[in-house]
Amino acid sequence: MMKKKNKGAKIVIIIVIVIILLVSIVAVYKYLQKDKKVEMDLMPNGLSLKETMSYLRFYNLSSHPYINFGSDVVIRKDYDIEKDGVDIYPILNTQMFLPVLNYSIFEEEGLYYDISGRIREILGEYGFNNKNYMTIQWVLDNPKIAYEISDLVERTRYANYPKISPGQYFDIFLKNNKEEKNGLTTFENISYAWAYKLESDIPLFYIDSKTEYIDGTQEMEFRITEETERFIEITNFMFWEYEVETDVEDTLLRGYRNRLEEHGFSKNNYITSQWVIENPIEAYKMIEDTNYNFFWDTPKFQKAYEEYLEELAIIKE
Repeated sequence: MMKKKNKGAKIVIIIVIVIILLVSIVAVYKYLQKDKKVEMDLMPNGLSLKETMSYLRFYNLSSHPYINFGSDVVIRKDYDIEKDGVDIYPILNTQMFLPVLNYSIFEEEGLYYDISGRIREILGEYGFNNKNYMTIQWVLDNPKIAYEISDLVERTRYANYPKISPGQYFDIFLKNNKEEKNGLTTFENISYAWAYKLESDIPLFYIDSKTEYIDGTQEMEFRITEETERFIEITNFMFWEYEVETDVEDTLLRGYRNRLEEHGFSKNNYITSQWVIENPIEAYKMIEDTNYNFFWDTPKFQKAYEEYLEELAIIKE
C-alpha cells in the first residue's frame, strides 16, 4: 500500500515538473517571438522597430508615441506602430549631439577620427565632410542611412573609445558660460531661444569649433519669429483645447499642464510671445520643467491644430 502511495506521489511530481517545463517553454517561445517581431517588423521609415529604437537612442531623438528604450515595448499599446509609424523629432540634446558627432568623425583632433575612415567615405557620398557637416534634417530625412552610420560608429568605437555625448558640446563649442544681463547663462540663453524658436544675431549652435564658438562675451538679443508664434499657438491649443485620444496623451498633457499652470497660465490666460520675450528667466524655467521635449509640436498634433482652426473658421462663418 505504501509503495502504491509513493508511486502515485512520484507520478504527481513528474506531472507537475512536466507542466512547469511546458509553461516555461511556451513563455520562452513567446518571448523569442516577441523579440523577433520587434527585430523584423518594418516600419514606414524602412527600419525595424528595434533598429528605430537604436536610431533614436544614438542620435538623441525623441518620438511620439514614446518608445521605451529599456523594455523594447511601445508604451501606447493601442497604437499600430508598424502600420502608422511614429513622429520622430529632435530635442535639445539632438542639437548638441550632432556637432559633437561631426567633430568626432571629421576633425583630426576628434575622438573617433582614427577609426572613422569608412564612415567618412559613406558620408562623403552624400556630400558631407569637414566643411559641410551632417545635419539633423538629413538624419531625419534619411533614417536608413543614418541608422547604418550609427551602427557602424557603435561597432567600431568599441576599440577602447568612450561613447560621445551631448554634454561634450560644452567643452568643444562653448567658452565662458557666464551669466548674461538678462539673468540667464550663455547656454541657458541658447536653450531658451532654441525652444521658443527665437531669432538671434549670432548662430545658436555653432558647427566648426576651430573658427566658430560662443564665447560668452557676445551680445545676445532675441526676436520673435513666425515660428515662435506658431509654436506658442500650438502649445496653447494642446494644453487647453485638444481632446486627448488615449490615456497616455492624457497623462502626458496633464503633467505638462500642471507645470504651465504653476507659471500662471490657464485656459483663460494663454501664453503669449510677448511674455516669452519680456520674461526670459521664467520662460526658460518653464521649458526646462518640460525637459525641452515638445512632443506636441509634431506632425500628428500639428494636423490636429489645423483641423481645429478649420472648425473655428466654419463656426465663424
